[in-house]
Amino acid sequence: MTQRCFILEGNGATANRGCQAIHLVTTSLLREAFNDCRFINAPAAVGDRSRNYPSDSNTVHLLPQTVVRWRPRWFARKLRRKLLGQTPEPSYRFARHLDQADAVLALGGDNYSLDYGRPDRFFDVIKRTRQARKPFVIWGASVGSFASDPEFEAFAVQQLQDVSLICVRESESIRYLASLGIEDNVVAVADPAFLLPPHESALSPTLEKSLEGPVLGLNLSGLMGRYRKNGEAWVEEAADWVKQLLRTIDMPLLLVPHVVHPRDDDHHFLAEVQRRAAVTDERLLLLPRDLDCRQIKGVIARLQAFIGARTHSTIAALSSCVPTLSIGYSLKSRGINLDIFGHTEHLAPIDQLDANSLATAAEGLLRNQSQIRRHLEATMPAYSNRARDSVQFLKEMLDSDPSGVPGELRLAAGSRS
Repeated sequence: MTQRCFILEGNGATANRGCQAIHLVTTSLLREAFNDCRFINAPAAVGDRSRNYPSDSNTVHLLPQTVVRWRPRWFARKLRRKLLGQTPEPSYRFARHLDQADAVLALGGDNYSLDYGRPDRFFDVIKRTRQARKPFVIWGASVGSFASDPEFEAFAVQQLQDVSLICVRESESIRYLASLGIEDNVVAVADPAFLLPPHESALSPTLEKSLEGPVLGLNLSGLMGRYRKNGEAWVEEAADWVKQLLRTIDMPLLLVPHVVHPRDDDHHFLAEVQRRAAVTDERLLLLPRDLDCRQIKGVIARLQAFIGARTHSTIAALSSCVPTLSIGYSLKSRGINLDIFGHTEHLAPIDQLDANSLATAAEGLLRNQSQIRRHLEATMPAYSNRARDSVQFLKEMLDSDPSGVPGELRLAAGSRS
């Protein structure tokens, strides 16, 4: 069999442990399915380094470099954008490898949304890949919504219809795409990170001792400030949330960072929250910043319950059958909760939360923890295995049409979507 080559495009930095989990599980699943394959790893993240990825002779890393303002590279990039339009550097990096690729897989989870601004750069990748007559696959992701920008939504519809295969990780995105008439190239899967294996890690004696008993985990981020009425006061508000939680629960509270990128650092934010909460005993703990995604999942799996804002922190908890309250600010959290529980009782919209409502929700989570855990233990094995369906759909597409013309996979995939 000819060795398959896959371009893994658009993922975030490994300092985002969710993006790290997506990369690790995706490469593992592809190797398992195709036996012998190689990868062109072209993440969108600035500042990542090849040493942050497992050593592998079958992987070429095309990693963007940090561009320092007012330096020649910065001026060159500005000039390219001015003269040529939206042609970011990452598109150039992966495009020269298209001739040897069997498919381009768009990793990243929520790149095709407006959560972080207009995703022109990611739609440009679709265009370049399809112009080269290569299959383009959106991999285990949420898509949309683009409804707040009707002009861009109309553009997105045209582009998404030309995607070879859209592997969607939750039902809200599937419903949204169907409302736009995008169905024939859409299949239902689960996020790859649901299959991430947990690892043990060396923790401080204080933390190890605390984890011998019940502990509530909490993930908050500075990013959440965008969705609060007064974003600048968010860190102080988060400290109030922590203090109210500690007044309400009868166990330690572990602050869990899940992204430690210099420009978006949960650990830095949570350390400041811990300082402002001014708790002097060992009931308020902070997980170290240097744990990888598997080690963080290993810790989360030992918790009594978990509250998380970062989607992949909640995926680590849910896939470990830990009762979880998701703090949601987009359709992805709602969709995942609906698919796992059939309701959104364990989802707290961020714009409706304050210190008291969060504490009340935590009380409910702990009160119903046995029932929630039993439900997760019964449903999670089959649900997590849906992440493997992405690989099966990919194999079917490559076997039926190597160029990945949309719409020709539906008969094979329809019974599982």
